[in-house]
Amino acid sequence: MRKNLQKTHVVAPLTARAPNSSSPIEPRRDAAQNPWLSRQVAQRLDEGRAMLIDLATDLPFATVLRGRVSPPRMDVVAQAEPMARLIDQFKDQLPALSVDATFLRERLALIERLVAFEEAGENFLGLIRRTKAVMAAQLEKALRSSYQDAAQSAAVHPEIARALQAMAPVLGAPAQKSKKR
Repeated sequence: MRKNLQKTHVVAPLTARAPNSSSPIEPRRDAAQNPWLSRQVAQRLDEGRAMLIDLATDLPFATVLRGRVSPPRMDVVAQAEPMARLIDQFKDQLPALSVDATFLRERLALIERLVAFEEAGENFLGLIRRTKAVMAAQLEKALRSSYQDAAQSAAVHPEIARALQAMAPVLGAPAQKSKKR
């Protein structure tokens, strides 16, 4: 694979799978250089947002979101399967049990699914935050460059100088380095 060594004004280029060439969606002008600017990515982000909103309304959160609940103690949750096996083994000698092994296993399976979803969501949110930061840095660099180019023409064209006055406090000031959290 041959790399393009052209100098670009990109802070940190992102890599992603190339858009599907059989896709009926026409990519934007810059999509060849940056797949994040394609209509396909915009559509997928909109679909993902809609899916999360649908999940928030479709899943039965109302049945569990009442009142305060302490965070789960995973050391206790880890005992669900051993207790279920104990119940299976001694169910005849334990007639006063209020739960059966199926109850424990079903809730454990649900907790495991929720944990996996949460972990995948946290990873995805990390990717989203990183992408947002890179795109914002690219936009800031382009805005500052455009402002500087326009400011050079402002001496010749007073109407440009008037138009730039509103942006001067932000774009005219030197870029500040952001602190890592």
